[in-house]
Amino acid sequence: MGRRKNNPSLVQELIDGRWTMDQAEFEEKYASLSSSDRSLVSDAIYGMEDELIPNDDESDDEALSVYDAALIWMSHGKDEDYMYGYTEEELEAAL
Repeated sequence: MGRRKNNPSLVQELIDGRWTMDQAEFEEKYASLSSSDRSLVSDAIYGMEDELIPNDDESDDEALSVYDAALIWMSHGKDEDYMYGYTEEELEAAL
């Protein structure tokens, strides 16, 4: 398999549609990217998390929704460190 070419328009499409695009479609398109383009998409998604995850100064009453938690969990490769107190079943159902 040859080296993949950079695809700036697909990178932007994935960044813009991350929270609204169908999961399977996102994963298929993401898998087609070059490694440098994947890094661009990942960096952008991680930056978005700062807006979604409550910081320590915010009230505990403002818990992360299961939908936001599911998107973050998926963007981290479904790593258990990013489950935010939800079960795998709850997160999968929210995707």
